Amino acid sequence: MDPDHLVEYIERRLAAQEVPIAVYWYAMPEKRDEFTSQFERRRKSGGIQSLIVRERVFDNPNAIMVDVVRLIEAAKAKIVSADSSAGPVDRWAIVLIGKVQLDISNESSPATLPQWFPMLGGQTVDVVIEDISRRVDGSLSIPEMRVTDLSSALFDLEQILVRRLRDIQSANHNTSNQLWDRIRRKDDGKYGEFLERASQALHGIHAKSSYRPSLRDGNSLVARLWSLQRKSSPDELSTAGAALATAASLCDIEDLRAHAYQSFFSVIGRPAMQEEFPQRFGRLILTLVASTCQLVTIAAHADEYPSYPRVLITAVADDLLRSHSSLMRVLLAQDPPKSHEVG
Repeated sequence: MDPDHLVEYIERRLAAQEVPIAVYWYAMPEKRDEFTSQFERRRKSGGIQSLIVRERVFDNPNAIMVDVVRLIEAAKAKIVSADSSAGPVDRWAIVLIGKVQLDISNESSPATLPQWFPMLGGQTVDVVIEDISRRVDGSLSIPEMRVTDLSSALFDLEQILVRRLRDIQSANHNTSNQLWDRIRRKDDGKYGEFLERASQALHGIHAKSSYRPSLRDGNSLVARLWSLQRKSSPDELSTAGAALATAASLCDIEDLRAHAYQSFFSVIGRPAMQEEFPQRFGRLILTLVASTCQLVTIAAHADEYPSYPRVLITAVADDLLRSHSSLMRVLLAQDPPKSHEVG
């Protein structure tokens, strides 16, 4: 997360803060000095102060407030300067920049402040300490969503799937029947004609980083697979995965089980029925396509949705991109004989 977003978050927390002092811990594994300098330049309230923690603290659960007061002492010059330059400050948010997340629950306890502390010197007040490393929220269009990377990965996956399906269909027309029955729409014509149109549509994409298939138009293969996933139960999706596996000759790829990464979405959406691995691999592709399409679309309408923890958004995007990379490696490892070029 960048310093701007942390400043915005702390400002919101300070405005709603009920205790005179709250200590917010934020884990930053590297470049802490640079991050803290940028944070200090961007903050507007004198009541917000930051401090890089370079020593071991909070090891003893019974001495947490002792450590808090010791850290406040370390920030004396900044706190006194802020109070005198910005006028009296009645609420403080002290941001501690650590290397790792805190291994304690959020705490609220009384602490006796140093005599020099503005307005509250020598008093015993309630102090809250909270690890916000996992709490800072963001919209679904923040950089951590990696929308351009997801769009590019989706384009690359469509490209290789269209090429593979065309090559296999040209050699054996019967392998695609079950898949085509599931994704065909009225007025589509023949399966080969649809793949040709999908191939030509890819040629018209000038920036794959902005690729966003249309579920309504359905003029791309991934849009059809997305639609198939949306209308299928987990068991039905597994059967559809078998149809895709047959159409794409996934059964012929060696070491499929060893190299295919199962994304989080594919695991939580697993069916009750037992799957052979080529069938599961087909379902993995369907789930990955649908999840990626959904997130890319949601990011374009982020203002219609709430904010979520930035660490969650990061983890979701990274997991999908890891799955894309894994599936692409498997598909490219044993490509059918080349008969058409796409993209």
